[in-house]
Amino acid sequence: MSTTFKTFRPADPTVARYVDYYYLDRKPVNEVTTFECFPHYNTTISLYASHRMPGVGQIVYDAVAPPLQVFTPLRDDVLRVTQTGPVHRVVIVFCILGVQQFWPDLSFTDYLIGHPFFSEKELCQLFATDDTELLTQCLDGHLKARYRPRASNLVASAVSYVFAHSGDFSVTRMAESMQLSRRHLHRVL
Repeated sequence: MSTTFKTFRPADPTVARYVDYYYLDRKPVNEVTTFECFPHYNTTISLYASHRMPGVGQIVYDAVAPPLQVFTPLRDDVLRVTQTGPVHRVVIVFCILGVQQFWPDLSFTDYLIGHPFFSEKELCQLFATDDTELLTQCLDGHLKARYRPRASNLVASAVSYVFAHSGDFSVTRMAESMQLSRRHLHRVL
């Protein structure tokens, strides 16, 4: 088997509103890979087939370890990741505040290492294939089953507006486009 890195998008329209994309990362003959993740406004859940995480950013293959599930929050600093040994991971990259639509009762302010986001059965399904169409169906289905609609999130809408209008930003125009008074928008933010 060769090294694989594929990105793919959710097909379900509801899931796609909150998940930017997925990716599959396979390195069956990996010894050590190091990379840097620069700060951005997306959060992720990384699912590793048989790994341990002795420290933040340290991923170690362990043939007898159960699947590892890791939530990576927003961060101010560069995250340096070292993967030791073979890698098989599936990653969900969420839009701004998207993860809260599926797990509304969790705090996502810090790393969550080993939290059971997905069941053992669901993880077995995900790690049984490299077919991105099948992975899309599985991930979409697993996330859709957890979807709990929340009230429209003003903060997420405001952040999206700022990014979309970064070259020509105005609080007044943002408030108008969101159909809010400037004063109310100021109180919320």
